[in-house]
Amino acid sequence: MSLGPKFPTNTNVISIQTENPGRNITFLQSAGRASDRYIVLDEGAKDMKVYHCGASSKDAGKKITTITRLADIDDYKNTIRTLLGNPLLVLK
Repeated sequence: MSLGPKFPTNTNVISIQTENPGRNITFLQSAGRASDRYIVLDEGAKDMKVYHCGASSKDAGKKITTITRLADIDDYKNTIRTLLGNPLLVLK
């Protein structure tokens, strides 16, 4: 997951979590296992959702991009479990 040097910052994440109590946001290093960006909601739950992000998160709001919900996520589940074992991405 490439997030760029300026986005997101720890301050951004704290603000998002303050506005959305009860939600946990975790950023993980990809360790070279993924070149695309994904958003995973409710990982491990029966109704887990996976979204593919077309552009780098650092460009969000600057350029047109697409975030698409993946309909068939069975092929992604093992990869997601593997990525969840990666180290946390330390935000500044």
